[in-house]
Amino acid sequence: TVSTQQPGICSENWPKKLILQTIPKSFVQHIGGISSKYLQNARLVLFDLTDNLAKNHLTKVLNEGYTGCVHFPSRENKKSDIRVLILFSSPADNSYLGYIPNDQVQFIDCIRK
Repeated sequence: TVSTQQPGICSENWPKKLILQTIPKSFVQHIGGISSKYLQNARLVLFDLTDNLAKNHLTKVLNEGYTGCVHFPSRENKKSDIRVLILFSSPADNSYLGYIPNDQVQFIDCIRK
């Protein structure tokens, strides 16, 4: 389940399957972390993941110094401008918060560099 507090994010149009790539949190910190120009004013999405083996594995990986980079397939995503989302885990309250950078093109270019 996805919960948003901001207008303009409609997860109903999202593809049923998304690709998640893990990247070191240090990489995100290298580009400025949450206070970077890419994530500072990003749209936020709260994920409510179903308890299962996949969630347990994801939680373990994210709590070991990684973050998730969720890729939205462009061919299935014609109704949305979202191409990537950065997913963080908060162990304190067992939640998952996604940041959708407003400037998707620049953010993706920064990741590639």
